[in-house]
Amino acid sequence: LETMQTVTHRIYHLDGGVALQHLDTLLRLSELHAIQWLPGAGREAIAQWLPLIQRVQAAGKRIAVYVQPEEIPLK
Repeated sequence: LETMQTVTHRIYHLDGGVALQHLDTLLRLSELHAIQWLPGAGREAIAQWLPLIQRVQAAGKRIAVYVQPEEIPLK
């Protein structure tokens, strides 16, 4: 937490399924503003991670994810 106090915008890089065990703790940190989620090789398709994205948003955090252009629905 002390390190987070030295910057104004705090984002945590959450990398891979094994790291998900820490998500609840991270979401409880009021000092943390955002989560950057990288699911890991072979699990990149963003649609499968919508519940996770919504969970982060519901906790009041921003989320950064990477998507392929073809994954974004056009209206």
